Parts: sequence; structure tokens; C-alpha cells
Amino acid sequence: GIRDVERSRGLGDVYKRQGICRRLGDTDLAQTLADNARGESVATYTRAYAALIGALLAWERADNARAHQLLEESLALAAPESVRYPFLDNADQSCRELLGAHSSRTAYPDFLAECLLACETGASENPAAALTSREREVLAYLRTPMTAAEIAAKLSVSVNTLKTHQRSIYQKLQVSNRREAIGIAPH
Repeated sequence: GIRDVERSRGLGDVYKRQGICRRLGDTDLAQTLADNARGESVATYTRAYAALIGALLAWERADNARAHQLLEESLALAAPESVRYPFLDNADQSCRELLGAHSSRTAYPDFLAECLLACETGASENPAAALTSREREVLAYLRTPMTAAEIAAKLSVSVNTLKTHQRSIYQKLQVSNRREAIGIAPH
């Protein structure tokens, strides 16, 4: 099984295997690998990945305070070097939900927004794949608690233009509001 493979391969690609184990449902092994990859002697990108996996595991078991703490730790490690791979490699429903929920709490809002957008763009297995790149960008911002006016300002468009994008998103996803769009899009 997975555990035998892990024992035989060592920790060389631990950052990748944490995500694989999490996605396969072996949360215990994913947590163990993440915990083992958090030491100071471990490369920064590996520690960022490990903190993200820990955050996602905490989020999935509804330990939201711990999830936010670990996500902020991951962002603090990843943002200075623009390391987006951990987020792209885990661009699933849980990751997008956590990034969206964390957007108003982070010291790295621009980097988090970039990661969220990259997660939306890279998720070709979901209905959002039919969206244009601008619509995926709008959808990424819709996951945040930002108002329409704030999103429009961030995207340098008018509120009316933003609403046009929203209508197009809702039509393509066959939903009627923001909540439904962000709930359906990642699947």
C-alpha cells in the first residue's frame, strides 16, 4: 500500500506525497508526512507545502482556527518567493474554500488572490473550465468576502462590467447567485 511505498522511498519528494495521500483519503499519513516536513532544516517550499496540507486537513475536520493559522504560515513561507505550486497541486474544493475564507485575514492578500486565481484556472475538471480567463478571475474574487464594488476596483472595471461577468458566470454554471456559483464551481 501507500505506507510501504512511503517507507521505501524516503522523504525526497515528501511535499508531493503529502498532497497525494490527502487526496487519496489517507489523512493520517498525510498529517505524519506534513509534520515531518516542517523542520527548519527543510527547504522553504517543502515547509510551505507541509503547512498548507496541515491547514487543509484541519479545515476538513472543521478545526478552522488551526486551518487559518497554518494557512497563514504557508503563505508567509510561500509569498516571498512566489511559490504557488503547493496551492496548484491541491486546487480542490477544500483548498479554494479555505483560501477564500482566509482572504480577509491574511497579511499576504495579493499573493493569496494570485493563488486562488491560479487554483481556479488550473481546475480543468470542474464546470468553471468553461469560463473565460476573466470570468475565472472574477469567480476567484467571488469566493472572498469582498463586495462587488471592491472586486470591481481590484479588477479595474466598473461595477456594471463586473455584474456582466457575474451574469455570464451564473449562466455558464447554471446557477442563480454568488453562493451557488462558488459552491458548484470547484466540483
